[in-house]
Amino acid sequence: MKIAVLCNSIEEDNFSVEFKKHMDKYYDIDIIPNMKNKRTGTFGRILYEENKFGKYDALFNLSGFAMSHWCNKERKRHKTPFVIRAYNNGRFEFLNRMYKPDQMVFLSNHHRNQICYWGKTIYDAIDLESMQTTQKSTLVQNLEPPIVLSTSKLIGSSRIESTIEAMYRFGRGTLVQTSDGKQKDSILKKGQKLLNERFVYVGKLPKEQSVSLYNGCDIFVDASKCNSTNVNYLEAMASNLPVVTQEDPSRREVIGIAGLLGNLEDTTYFANLLNRASRIKWGKAPSEQAKRFNWETVIKQYKKIFDDLNSESSGD
Repeated sequence: MKIAVLCNSIEEDNFSVEFKKHMDKYYDIDIIPNMKNKRTGTFGRILYEENKFGKYDALFNLSGFAMSHWCNKERKRHKTPFVIRAYNNGRFEFLNRMYKPDQMVFLSNHHRNQICYWGKTIYDAIDLESMQTTQKSTLVQNLEPPIVLSTSKLIGSSRIESTIEAMYRFGRGTLVQTSDGKQKDSILKKGQKLLNERFVYVGKLPKEQSVSLYNGCDIFVDASKCNSTNVNYLEAMASNLPVVTQEDPSRREVIGIAGLLGNLEDTTYFANLLNRASRIKWGKAPSEQAKRFNWETVIKQYKKIFDDLNSESSGD
C-alpha cells in the first residue's frame, strides 16, 4: 500500500517525519509538503489537477479542511480513501467531518466526542530516547531557580505576556523563553521591563540544544488558550518537568497527575500555580506519564487504520 502524507511543511509538522520513520516498515510512505507555502486549498487543487494523488492507495491529510475538499474529489475520481488527523481546531474539524473521511483521528477522547463519535483517538507521541540526557544547558547556568521554561510561539494567542505577569507576581525564579513570532519585540520588551535578569530569551534552538535546555529547567509552562498539539507537553514530561497550563479536558487527558491546570487568564491565580508547582515533590510522575505516549503504541493504532483500508480496497 502506498500512502501520501499531505502536510503544510516538514519544518512545522515533525509528526509527518516521525510517522514515515515508524510506518515505512509496513507501507510505502511519501511525504508531500507544501514547499511553496501556497494556501492549502490552492496546494490541494494543484495536486489534484496534476494527478499527483493518482499513484497512491490512500491519502493521509494533515493540512486541514481545505485539503479535505481535494481528497474527497480524488476519492470520487479514483475511489482513493483518505484519513484526516484533526488538530483540536474546533469549528474547522466540523468542516473536516462534512467530507466524510474514511477515518478521522483525534488527539483526545474529549475532542473526538465533541466532533465525531465514530472517529478514533490516537494521542500524540514522542521518541522517549531522544529526550534522554544527563547534560544541562549552559544557557541556564547561574539563573535564579526555579527555572520556568516556555517554548510557545511569540504570538498573541500564546499569552506569553500573561506568563510574564504571573512570573512577576510569583516574585522569584527565572522565565526562559524560546521560539520566535510576530510579537517578539513587544514580548521581549515586557519581559525585560517586568522581570529584568529574571527573563532570559534564548531564541529558536535545534533539537539537541532543546533537550539539554529541558533538562536544565524546573517547570514547563504554556498559557495558550487553545493548543493544537500536545508534543510540547510530552517533551517536558519526558524530561521530568511538571507542566503548568490552561485548564481544558483534552490537556488534562494528556498531562494527568504530571502538572497543574487552571484558568491562567487570572495572573494572580497563575502565579499561585507556579508557586505550588515549585513546592510539590513530583518525583518521577512527569516522566512516568510521558511513557504512555510512545511511538511503538501509536504506530500500531495507525497501522490498524490503514490495514483496514487496505483490506477494504482489495476486497478481503
